[in-house]
Amino acid sequence: MSSSFGLHSERKITGITIAGFPYLYNVFKRPNHDHLHPAGWRSYDDRESFPLLGRAWAFQERIMSPRFLHIGHPELRWECKETILCECGDIDQPSTKTTWANVLESSSAFQLEKARRDLVEAYSSLSLTYEGDKLPAFSGLAKQACRASPSSEYLAGLFRGSLVVDMLWMNRRRDTNLYRCDLKHWRAPTWSWASLDAFVVFPLSSYSHIDGEEPERSSLLKTYIEIIEAKCTTSTSDPTGSVSDGFIILRGPVFDCSIRDGKLCRVSAHQDIPVDGELYLDRPEHALQGQVRIIRAAKIQTGEF
Repeated sequence: MSSSFGLHSERKITGITIAGFPYLYNVFKRPNHDHLHPAGWRSYDDRESFPLLGRAWAFQERIMSPRFLHIGHPELRWECKETILCECGDIDQPSTKTTWANVLESSSAFQLEKARRDLVEAYSSLSLTYEGDKLPAFSGLAKQACRASPSSEYLAGLFRGSLVVDMLWMNRRRDTNLYRCDLKHWRAPTWSWASLDAFVVFPLSSYSHIDGEEPERSSLLKTYIEIIEAKCTTSTSDPTGSVSDGFIILRGPVFDCSIRDGKLCRVSAHQDIPVDGELYLDRPEHALQGQVRIIRAAKIQTGEF
């Protein structure tokens, strides 16, 4: 690479033979490759080529910075608040960075809530050297969200104004041999996604919607619980940083159930009635058996939580 030319200069690839005749080089197209996913790494190859995308601390730096240049083995990728470009051309998908920037400039509370949960999904499975950094490494984005919704209290990664829906998350990874979620030290209350090192998803965000209606609101058909009180105590002066304790007091219908061989059954006077649905444990490696109590939280188009 010559310093006398720009990075994207257009130059004819020609030469001159010993006899002084022009010579045209044969240039072959490189093998096809999958673009890096706009939301971040989605495969082992992505993590190998762009290792910083697998690190939690780098996530908010990428999303919050005006511009970001990815230098990887397969190609360079430019990312800003307007677009994504790579050496092959435009990537015809909106990036997390672009979506978040647009949401912060809009006045839609619904879009902000959804975008916050999308950020959590993208961030939750990233790697940390120190497990206590889970909330601090997300605090910059949390502060932006707080400024966009100043009337809603921030509670260990969730927001008071949308707390019922924010709690409807689950651990997507169910293979206990590959993904263990145990922490050495308490980090957040169990109703917060920050209490786990796991790939957290909000199923409500991905369901289809009724034409003309906002997707998430049409999917959420009914809530059964009422938040009486919710509080978190921060460990430092940063209101979006790590927490030392937290609790929720809520009111809602409670059912006696039993767990047998990974299946949930409703306990009745005469027999246990199987509950139609999937049982997602926060920590799949902790196989529960016996009597439990569950609270009915919400009804969505495809089932209940």
